[in-house]
Amino acid sequence: MVYSLNPDGSKTSEEALNQAIQAINNTGFVGKLEAELANRINQGNNKPINVVIWLKNKNTQGLGNFNIPSGAFLQEPLINLLKENNQQIILQSSYAPVVVAAVTPSFIIKIAERSDVERIYLERRRVPR
Repeated sequence: MVYSLNPDGSKTSEEALNQAIQAINNTGFVGKLEAELANRINQGNNKPINVVIWLKNKNTQGLGNFNIPSGAFLQEPLINLLKENNQQIILQSSYAPVVVAAVTPSFIIKIAERSDVERIYLERRRVPR
C-alpha cells in the first residue's frame, strides 16, 4: 500500500491529497477555461477565437460492436450545437474526444457550462523553426 506523507512524516488524509491534486489540476485554469483564453474573453471582443474543446470521456461500454470511433460518438451533441449556432468547426478528432472550432467568446462561455465538456483551451499552432 502506498501512502502520501506530510512534510513532518505523518500520513496525509485522502481528502487532503485529493484537494492537493485538484489544486494542481486547476493551475492555469479559470473553471474549465484555460487562463489565457479566459483573459482573451474578458477583453470584450466578440470575434471568434480558435479553441480546443476537450470532452469528458464517458463510459462507452455496452454500445455493442459498432464501427463508431469513441471520439466521434462523444462529439456528436457538441458538433450539432456548434452547427445550430453557426460556429465554425475546424477539426473533429477521430480518436480522441476533441473538437477544434472557431467560437465567439459568448458562446465559449455557454459551452463551458455543459456537463460533457472537460476543458477548453486556446488553440496553439506549432510552427517549425
